[in-house]
Amino acid sequence: MIRRAFGTSPPLCTELGVKKITLHTFTDASQQTYGAATYSRHLYEDGSVTCRLVASKSRVAPLQAVSIPRLELMAAVVGLRLAEAVGNILNLPKHEWLFWSDSVDVLYWIRGRSRKFKPFVANSVGEIQSLTDPEQWRHMPTKQNPADLLTRGLSVCTLIDEESWWNGPAFLMQEETGWPEKEVGIKKEANIEVRKQYEEYSPERSFLSTMTEDRLDPTRYSCWTRLTRVFVTGIVSQKIAACHQRFARKQLWGQRKLSLQKCILLDWLKEKNFWRKSKH
Repeated sequence: MIRRAFGTSPPLCTELGVKKITLHTFTDASQQTYGAATYSRHLYEDGSVTCRLVASKSRVAPLQAVSIPRLELMAAVVGLRLAEAVGNILNLPKHEWLFWSDSVDVLYWIRGRSRKFKPFVANSVGEIQSLTDPEQWRHMPTKQNPADLLTRGLSVCTLIDEESWWNGPAFLMQEETGWPEKEVGIKKEANIEVRKQYEEYSPERSFLSTMTEDRLDPTRYSCWTRLTRVFVTGIVSQKIAACHQRFARKQLWGQRKLSLQKCILLDWLKEKNFWRKSKH
């Protein structure tokens, strides 16, 4: 048992009647440093709550210029690894781990698909999503973030008197209904890390615009082959790509692709009742 985590002279947990233990990890970053601090929150049967610092870790920011959102993401990875180490030692299940960050960009990335972002962000987000659920990551105001003290370079004399550093933010002593809540939006900084193909192309928008403007009127094309090519390019590119991954290693991909194109096109023409119109 780590004494600083449970008090100066803690009795056994069985004597205290611990009802629930959760692990809270706070992350933050600045141009100089980034890091995380992990706290254990004990909820007792009588309704009382205690919260203590278990471990913290900080690192010096890289010499080359790195944007603040990226540094915040690096801090999130440090917090993830720190929580994993502490959680394994204390035998706490992963669903009892909670993570807090004051960066909206980081929370937006964590809630997105990792392959949507550029390699730096994608790799970090992939690691985070492999060990935790995005819902375990929450937003909090900067003023209440104890990890902010890691980035300031405080002296030991000053740090001793920082109550929030040793016992965590005040809201952890309250019920969960009193914890900070904020919907994660989209900022320009977050969109910078999105790959170009996801930025410029949206299959849903392409499909809607194609159907709305009726660009696939069969009467506008002189031959079956041209109509098939335009149809596949405009509507079923996503399905073709999915099938391409499945049959990429097979030499019969070209034949399967052509067969798939014709089948989907025939189904679409039936839905549009083109055959009935052409007879009249």
